[in-house]
Amino acid sequence: MEILIIILLISFLYFILGLTLKVAYSFSPASISSFFAPYIVNDPLRCGAIGGGVPLNVGVKVAVKLEESNCGLLLKSRINGKSFDSFIVKKVLELLGINRDLNYIIEVDQFIDVPIGCGYGTSGASALAVTMALCKALNINMTFMSMARIAHLVDYYCGTGLGTVSGIFGCVGGIRLIVSPGGPGYAVVDRIFIPRDCYIVSAAFGPIDKRDILRDSSRLSYIESLGKMTLNDILRNPSIDNFFNCCRNFASKAGFMSPHLKNLFMDLEKAEFYLFTQNMIGDALHILVYPEDLDKVKNILLKYFSVDSIITARVEDRGPRYLDRL
Repeated sequence: MEILIIILLISFLYFILGLTLKVAYSFSPASISSFFAPYIVNDPLRCGAIGGGVPLNVGVKVAVKLEESNCGLLLKSRINGKSFDSFIVKKVLELLGINRDLNYIIEVDQFIDVPIGCGYGTSGASALAVTMALCKALNINMTFMSMARIAHLVDYYCGTGLGTVSGIFGCVGGIRLIVSPGGPGYAVVDRIFIPRDCYIVSAAFGPIDKRDILRDSSRLSYIESLGKMTLNDILRNPSIDNFFNCCRNFASKAGFMSPHLKNLFMDLEKAEFYLFTQNMIGDALHILVYPEDLDKVKNILLKYFSVDSIITARVEDRGPRYLDRL
């Protein structure tokens, strides 16, 4: 909140003094992954993943402030108010062709409403929201697909994700299914409709170190095979119940579940809740909850998490967009 107030005050001062200042705001939904199968080829735009999950109506908001300077390019980057040397922001600027000779001070503030590194797709969402806001602030005319492809490449080159941006770009509302891999424009995204009044309740114990997983070729090969089978099983019966059953089976066989996550899963099953699975890849879970069951589910989660760490969201039905304000 303090950062937002500062941005508004600076904007007002620049307006009064007649100085040049541009501000742009954007939003990209978080995109929880429920299962996946990596697809790696030589062309980064063709790389990606098949998989499935849910886009949330919370995620990443970005504020870009641009002011003229006579000292070359100066970049200031913050995440949730704290200074952060963001390789995602730097890579976006590089792919947009912004060089050090540009006489601007660029301030990029990312406000991330979900845990980072826990299977919420924050890297892809950040890459897309940052790309959108920078394009607007810098007056770079670009279609949404072109911006999404840059975000996909950023996610790929930074090693933070594969198919996340395609899932955010290609589908809103319901459960999304990436049935054919690749970047935006190449991936094929389908969906399973869910009732609009449902909630997605989620929480995270913490991130999972993905480096060892990504370096293990035999494990990646196994996950790829398992992910393909999971997609086929879902498509044979594309219902909400079957989706979560198949994804839980994927999570169990993939071997990412911690002991405390397994215990939480058992508590949910004892209470006869079954529309849940693990975030990929994170020590976290998400649950599709009907309104009448919301309090019961939260009470189970409160045995493991604090009130503040439980996220209660809706499925996003609008997609990435520009904002008038944060």
